[in-house]
Amino acid sequence: MKRNQKRFVIVFLAVIFMLGMSVQVSAGSKVMYVGQTYRINVSGNYKWSSANKRILRVKGKKITPRKAGKTYIRGIKKAKGKKFVKRIWIVVKNPYINKKRVTLASGKQLKLKLTGTKVLRWKSSDKRIATVSSAGVVKGKKGGTVRITATGKNKKKYTCIVKVKAVQKKTVPVPTVTPVPTATPTPIPAPNAYLIGHRGYKTTAPENTFASFRTAVAKGYKAIETDVRFTSDKVPVLLHNATINKTSNGQGYISAMTYEEARTYDFGSWMGEAYVGEQIPNFKEFIEFCKANFVHPYIELKKDASTNYEDIQGLYEIVCAEGMQQNVSWFSFDYDYMLWMKEIAPTADIGIVLPGKASLGITEDVFGKLENLKTGMNTVFVSDYARKISPAVLLRCKEEEIDLVARDITSVEEWYALDPYYRAAFADAV
Repeated sequence: MKRNQKRFVIVFLAVIFMLGMSVQVSAGSKVMYVGQTYRINVSGNYKWSSANKRILRVKGKKITPRKAGKTYIRGIKKAKGKKFVKRIWIVVKNPYINKKRVTLASGKQLKLKLTGTKVLRWKSSDKRIATVSSAGVVKGKKGGTVRITATGKNKKKYTCIVKVKAVQKKTVPVPTVTPVPTATPTPIPAPNAYLIGHRGYKTTAPENTFASFRTAVAKGYKAIETDVRFTSDKVPVLLHNATINKTSNGQGYISAMTYEEARTYDFGSWMGEAYVGEQIPNFKEFIEFCKANFVHPYIELKKDASTNYEDIQGLYEIVCAEGMQQNVSWFSFDYDYMLWMKEIAPTADIGIVLPGKASLGITEDVFGKLENLKTGMNTVFVSDYARKISPAVLLRCKEEEIDLVARDITSVEEWYALDPYYRAAFADAV
């Protein structure tokens, strides 16, 4: 009996002690998507606030996600001399399409799904190759590559690249009385890898200018690579070298001059009179060009000591403003830049390119970096010379689902010699 009384006293004192403290409750984490608004379904007169307003904002009981990331909201109320605190963890994601690239046989179908926002409409860039229904069901028609685009309620576009492989119909051989053997050449299968115009079409037009980009489009390129650097007033422009000496009639480091000054120089006349007056393009103009011409941009972030996290984030915001965030590839020689991009855009297509003659190939260290760039929602690629990719390395890339992009293809023969696993190839004059 005395033992039970003692236990009762201990429990009673513990309850009295807890009543004098604030009460804090943590709920499970919730997933929300940028572009949507949500309501806090918690009863009680709580005053809610966000722990990170860059990721999401709270007004009353309304939550507005702003960028991908993880944070929490906190609700506080006071009642009868006690303070009650509730904390709800929230993971904010960008809306995404379930497949960014897929191969489909003609006559077959698959279903695409957009997560994070309602689909207003689905569209195929070429209905002769593949069609898409209002429910996102894609059906292959004939061989070729097509873009399937979902327009979300947030007015942004999300794209899946669908490669349709033609299925050859079986033919019944017709016997002949006197068959005559004939020697016919074995057809060479077309490569799976698509070509990326290296700085546009720089063989006949000044690199990284709209003259070069227009030429690439006219030649049939569906993807274009360019290089991004920043002026002293932080305007992103397209330039390969750190200085403008080689590709303009001016001199000096681009990072040491303003955008207005850079636009006064001629970036075309060094390639001939036909290109006199070409100005250095800014990044926003380039993204607008790619969107208007259905071109997939491959954006190389050039290493510069003055470039910071906010600069890279600004590039992504420009892409998002045009609704191109699911149709852009980012890469760099600088691994840290890709770590930043992984954090800024967890669903983006990102990669690293290995240096030329100094490259040791895709080593264990490189494989480790590529694995670290994965988020579970993105695609990761590596770019190196095809001659440096051994069969063992190729097999490992397949096993670890790391895409390959060949460097500096200069002939059709090199292009056709690529293993079918290659996604694409940076090309000059092919």
